[in-house]
Amino acid sequence: MQPSQKYRILIIDDNPAIHEDIRRVLKETKQNISETETELFGTPRQLPNVNGPKLEIDSAYNGVDGYKMVIDAYEAKNPYALAFVDVRMPPGWDGIKTIKEFWDKDPDIQVVICSAYSDYSWTDIMNVLGLSDRLLILKKPFEYSEVKQLVSTLTHKWFISKELAKNLKFLEDTVESRTYELQNALSIATATLESSQDGLLVLDKDGKILNYNQRFVRMWRVPGSIIKRMCQFALNDHLKSIAHTNFLEYDYPFSKVGQSIEVTWDEGRTFSVNFFAYMVNDTPQGILISTKDETQRKLFEKELTYEATHDYLTGLPNRFLLVDRLKQALTLAQRNSRGVGVIYFDLDRFKYVNDTLGHAVGDGLLQGIAANVRSIMRESDTLCRLGGDEFVVVVNDVENKEDLTNFVYRLQQSLENVFIVDDYDIRIGCSIGVSCYPEHGTDPDILLTNADSALYHAKENGRGSFCIYSAGMSDKNTASIEIERQLKYALDADEFQLLYQPIFDAETEKIVGVETLLRWDNPVLGAVSPSEFIPIAEKSGKIVAIGEWIIENVQKEITRWKEHNLDIYAAINISGIQLKSTDFLKIFHNLSKNKQFDLSKLEIELTESILLEQSANILDSLNALRSMGMKISLDDFGTGYSSLTYLRRFPVDKIKIERAFITNIQNERDSQAIVSAIIAMAHKLDLKIVAEGIEYPETISILKEMSCNYLQGYLYCKPITSDELLEKYAITSYPTLSKNAIESREGFKL
Repeated sequence: MQPSQKYRILIIDDNPAIHEDIRRVLKETKQNISETETELFGTPRQLPNVNGPKLEIDSAYNGVDGYKMVIDAYEAKNPYALAFVDVRMPPGWDGIKTIKEFWDKDPDIQVVICSAYSDYSWTDIMNVLGLSDRLLILKKPFEYSEVKQLVSTLTHKWFISKELAKNLKFLEDTVESRTYELQNALSIATATLESSQDGLLVLDKDGKILNYNQRFVRMWRVPGSIIKRMCQFALNDHLKSIAHTNFLEYDYPFSKVGQSIEVTWDEGRTFSVNFFAYMVNDTPQGILISTKDETQRKLFEKELTYEATHDYLTGLPNRFLLVDRLKQALTLAQRNSRGVGVIYFDLDRFKYVNDTLGHAVGDGLLQGIAANVRSIMRESDTLCRLGGDEFVVVVNDVENKEDLTNFVYRLQQSLENVFIVDDYDIRIGCSIGVSCYPEHGTDPDILLTNADSALYHAKENGRGSFCIYSAGMSDKNTASIEIERQLKYALDADEFQLLYQPIFDAETEKIVGVETLLRWDNPVLGAVSPSEFIPIAEKSGKIVAIGEWIIENVQKEITRWKEHNLDIYAAINISGIQLKSTDFLKIFHNLSKNKQFDLSKLEIELTESILLEQSANILDSLNALRSMGMKISLDDFGTGYSSLTYLRRFPVDKIKIERAFITNIQNERDSQAIVSAIIAMAHKLDLKIVAEGIEYPETISILKEMSCNYLQGYLYCKPITSDELLEKYAITSYPTLSKNAIESREGFKL
């Protein structure tokens, strides 16, 4: 018994004296108890010095009240442990009915029936209440020791039964919870196995199959008769018969924990098999085998590898694979003391074919050329397409240069044939550059670079030429590489400068605009000509960032000029690379949000070669720029690509005549005729004309007679900075060409 436990006792009797007597027996001191016993029972006996349980005693004087008190205590979760109940309690419920009623609600309460009458027998009580270890009968008169012992025993019994019930409930709940957790774990394990995209098989430490999912069964085509046996070795025999693999044989799976193997079937299917330790509480219990069908991934990887290493149009190896093949050739040549030839060639007039007959014909021509060249090669040699019309042949096992020369002649002859593409008879030649291992390098990149340099020199000798590399040829390529390297940092290093060359109205000779010119002064290379670095910037893609920088700065300068009463436009040269850039139009869209800036003050200058690309992206970009209010100007008109078709198709507002026709027009009748025709044609198409390259006063008179609209050149002004432009032209009345300037052009030289 818990010594600190306090038990509730209820006395139900219609006689108050009985209540007082029982309370005195249960609650009073040893001395008072002796006196009470003397009064109740006669001479007292010697009482043992025993402490009883702590009690809280309540009274009820009829059966109904007693029943209510039991019910209230039970519902308040503070139940009675023991009730003394008198059998006879007239009027109302007697003790037996009272007990029967409250036992229906609180069956754990212990009961002592107090009776002094013989007309209630134990049989009568048992017939109503039944046999029960919760019930005792105490005959009146009471004996002290009996009462104390009954209370001590029955309250302890009540406590034990309560604790037992509580522990039993805890045990039942625990078992139920563990059962649920186990069932849930099994359900989760099964669901996890079945939800996996892999085929899964679980073996115990003895190789017995513990579990598997249906994907494993389907992947390995396991018959139901085998999998139901749950036997490792029967399953292994099946796998050997269909896939020639024994990864379930004996202790093989256990030797492969943490590893992976690959199984390829005869029919081309490929599975990866992974072995994992099956752990419980960090202790290995068996093996989890995961199998994945890798067939599609392998095919996809093979396709990706092919696409990454081959040209999509011709099926030839590309630059990536070329370097690998060249490395192999060099290794073999070094081992056998032989040579390797690198033949770099591109096609003459291929751009003309593309531009005039279309890209489809150009593609067909490239495919025909690839087939022709392969037909003259050995199987050990490699033909690669680098892109565009550039090809490289790696010739293995070269004994001397004569071998290479003979191959070059055969190559030239194979390309002299007439190629028939889409009913077009096409004749085309090639220019060829050659480098040799080991004379011209022992590294693939060096050999390719030197062959490229030789190709460049071959082109200088005219179409259809070939050249073998010699020292010094790569200087030009080296310079280009250095320019490209320095370009990477030029913007961040603030090495670029913008100059502006004024453009004048031919009639009023007032300044109306400027052409924006980019200059680059590099601390390593010095002043670099735009003709040198612009093509490299375009090729590397750096031109996009440079172009954005130009537009941003020109917009600021136009705003500044207007603040100083110089309200003019600025023409900006744009490359095809920029026009094709997805972010190009965003720059101007952002500018259009600036209410303070007028986009009509920007003019876009293009070269004719850009229009020849016939790109839908370029046409869309030009139309978008024009819709924002900008003018489109065609620069260097008359350089050889000119076509009225392009002028009608593209949204051009202005054309600038190539300076070669203007510079010495006063002395060249042919130039006068060409310029006059261009101006007349432009006026009929409602196009404005700018003549650039004016260096002599006589040129002005000739151009005015031809009704040229605008004039530009050193005779008026060389390219100057923005500050110089403001200093020279930001005045209330626009300056005109001075008399002294017309009389002497010396002051206008750069």
